[in-house]
Amino acid sequence: MELHVAMGPLWFAPIVLAFLTAVAATMVLALASGRRLFGAAAPEHGPGLPAFMGGIAIIVAFVAAAAVTGMRTDARDLAFMMALMFAVGFWSSVAHTREGVELAVQVIAVGLLARLGDVEVRTLGDIVGTGPIRMGPLALPATVVAMVAIAHSLTMMDDLEGFRATFAFTALAWVNAAIAAGGPEPLSHAALFLEAALAGYLLSTVLLRGRSPSRVFLGGAGGLMIGFALAWLLIGVTQGPGRGIPPIAALFFVLLPLADGASVALRQIERGENPLERTDMRIHHYLFSRGFTSAQALVILVAASALLGAVGYFGWRLGVPQPALFWLAVFGFLVYHAWIKEAWRRLRGVYFVI
Repeated sequence: MELHVAMGPLWFAPIVLAFLTAVAATMVLALASGRRLFGAAAPEHGPGLPAFMGGIAIIVAFVAAAAVTGMRTDARDLAFMMALMFAVGFWSSVAHTREGVELAVQVIAVGLLARLGDVEVRTLGDIVGTGPIRMGPLALPATVVAMVAIAHSLTMMDDLEGFRATFAFTALAWVNAAIAAGGPEPLSHAALFLEAALAGYLLSTVLLRGRSPSRVFLGGAGGLMIGFALAWLLIGVTQGPGRGIPPIAALFFVLLPLADGASVALRQIERGENPLERTDMRIHHYLFSRGFTSAQALVILVAASALLGAVGYFGWRLGVPQPALFWLAVFGFLVYHAWIKEAWRRLRGVYFVI
């Protein structure tokens, strides 16, 4: 397996810059939240607003790294998309907008950005064995659906112990591995910068975790931003001329949160509930109910997500037919959906309409 590393020695510096900037910015947010870093008791009112704006640290770190390399078009588009989606998420959190209004704003914003940035789902690949499935005029709607689904599946994860950032970091690791294996890719530097920024953010949150008065979280705005950034990169590296990563392989990089999100939505629809509303029926909630701590649940789920990513990556690299990967994903989801429904029924006595 030949690897194509899309960076020379000079690219190491901006990656380190992204990492260190994320560390520094996260620490600054912790201080600005109204809690001291070392040993002081928490104020009675709890952490201030900056504690829930960890996405700012990631944006600043990404832009800093991209700026020193000349702010290439791909990085500029991604930075603009991240900033816009953070603003949308922040506005929704502060204004407490209805789910339908928030979703409509996201759809419009993502549709415009995808068209302007030329990042669209134009093909699904050869997932049924009859040749590549072209989306044609459905490319833009398919892009919006895919990006919203990936972003919301990540956002619906709790921010405890860094669930959202760790899932995104794991998926991005597979994206970067696929880029390195597939050849030079315009989005390779942007993906590396975002991975480094997430690494710095995660390291900072680990350091702050031992000093409980100071914590920084992605919050709803940061989770939405990271989810859309991950979706943007996944679509960008699988679509267009010369892109060697098949979409079905990339799907495995985010399959766990997507499958869990789809399962939850189906169960909510079965019970006559709004599938857009938050619920405590996600897979990590099930693990909590079974007595696992949030840290234990994080390890279990991230390991499972990494394993699924490995299936997609090595399946592609070893030449497993795309239809085989597609049906593996479909049947895997059906098995998971059936299992989690029965698991919740046994645990809580909750019965679902079949």
